[in-house]
Amino acid sequence: MYNAIIPEMRDVKRILGERERSSHKGNFGYVGLVGGCVRYSGAVKLASLSLCAMRSGAGVARVIVPQSIVGAVSALTVVQTVFPLPDKEGYIAYNKDAYREAIGGLKAVAFGMGLGLGGDNLEYLKSLLQEPITLIIDADGLNTLAQNLELLSDKKAGVLITPHVKEFARLSGLTVDEVLANPIANAVDFANRYGVVVLLKGADTVITDGNKVYVNVRGTVGMATAGSGDVLSGILVGLAGYIDNLLEIGIAGAYVNGLAGETALANNNNNAISMIATDTAEAVKEAISTILNKK
Repeated sequence: MYNAIIPEMRDVKRILGERERSSHKGNFGYVGLVGGCVRYSGAVKLASLSLCAMRSGAGVARVIVPQSIVGAVSALTVVQTVFPLPDKEGYIAYNKDAYREAIGGLKAVAFGMGLGLGGDNLEYLKSLLQEPITLIIDADGLNTLAQNLELLSDKKAGVLITPHVKEFARLSGLTVDEVLANPIANAVDFANRYGVVVLLKGADTVITDGNKVYVNVRGTVGMATAGSGDVLSGILVGLAGYIDNLLEIGIAGAYVNGLAGETALANNNNNAISMIATDTAEAVKEAISTILNKK
């Protein structure tokens, strides 16, 4: 039996903290988002994702994508920087020098959104796990990890994984029904076994480091749409630019994302049917304002 805690707004306000007047962008972290492939050449979700990283407080966000889609991404970014990686047939190709330049100076990286499975994902994942950074693994990053779980046994990065139920089933070797039957116990077991923070996405999201368990209940059915997980990853990596505690990053990220979804629903006249992920992304600023103004 686990004593799960439901985070409240004041908890998240404490995690976000206050900013000193003398602060500069370096105080809030340089973060990177590694993703994209030829199948997602529009790169709208990566642009939204990097915007979320900035809206959730990172000092600088760097979007790291295959060379072949740089044009598509650049057209959709304003305050973020775009860094090209070598590619083969539209998927990322590993090059040690390009890798070192891409991640230079980064405090946190989100890896996997829109990568596809045609590139050198494994080589990049291996390298990132050996960096002293916060690493958020999502989407095709999780699909890569599922086949190579032994990489977690010798990591230097602090790792936060963000699977939905099907992805978690693939990672854990359980069936979807087994995951759903006891999501908290399964998430706790995985976190303990591999030394990671698990953020198991669902209508109620479980966040655990294997010791403490939190359940985020903020959100709306309107968020059950393509790209919502990418928005969450952008929020998480933005928070990781200036928050060091992995569990608190997960707690605050899930809460901000859920509240942004609720805010977007209200802004859309409570029309959940027509909500899309960019609605949530655009509401992140308002959600954080609500949290910071909480008495």
